Amino acid sequence: LWDVTSANERKSINVKRFFLNSEDLQEDMEVIVKCCSWSADGARIMVAAKNKIFLFDIYTSDLLEEILMGHHSTIQYCDFSPQNHLAVVALSQYCVE
Repeated sequence: LWDVTSANERKSINVKRFFLNSEDLQEDMEVIVKCCSWSADGARIMVAAKNKIFLFDIYTSDLLEEILMGHHSTIQYCDFSPQNHLAVVALSQYCVE
């Protein structure tokens, strides 16, 4: 997360650590964040990597929720609805959930 006026980094959230206990991912494997989206109130950020969605608290960097989408599809895009009560993800297998 960056401060736009000063161009200084405020904090960093390491998403890779949430895959290290997984059977299919070793420590030396690369985890690419495909998408991130701010909640309308600016308090949360949704992050998509591989086949998981993570919801983080902006102020504490705490993981609030983790959602596994399935093993055969990767997430291409994610976003909140304007009221924050729904989220959408576009998957690599030609579907939107």
